[in-house]
Amino acid sequence: MEAYVMRCLTLAPLLLALAALGGCGRTAEEQLAYQHAEEQYQFNMRQSERYRQTADENSDQDSQNRQQESRRQ
Repeated sequence: MEAYVMRCLTLAPLLLALAALGGCGRTAEEQLAYQHAEEQYQFNMRQSERYRQTADENSDQDSQNRQQESRRQ
């Protein structure tokens, strides 16, 4: 049993190295899907930032309008 464990521990780094060098690349379809996902993420981030800026501007404008109306009364 002990010899089996030692053999497994000896082979583990070799198997990991083979896996890293061998079949871990992406296919063309996977690369395209990854690229699309990255582009979509960037687009969503830009849209989210624009939305936040617009919401902040609208909130500021609403506050200013309320202050002006309260001064008139």
